Amino acid sequence: KLGTTGNNMTNKFKRDNFSENELKEIILKTLSEYEHDILVYYLKGYSYREISEKFNKKEKSIDNALQRIRKKILQAKASNN
Repeated sequence: KLGTTGNNMTNKFKRDNFSENELKEIILKTLSEYEHDILVYYLKGYSYREISEKFNKKEKSIDNALQRIRKKILQAKASNN
């Protein structure tokens, strides 16, 4: 089950009219392996701190990665329209 944080992100994309299949396709095509891994942990409900500890990165690096992920997903959606 997704944690609250993951649900918030998923719900945001649903409000942006992403279908589940469309979102999966965009994620697989546009994210780096690192970004994909970060997103998986984030959607599982891990906190920035927990993710940063898993990847031995600073919390700000995790925040930057998640902002980059969101931007890439939204740009891919815009280019598909």
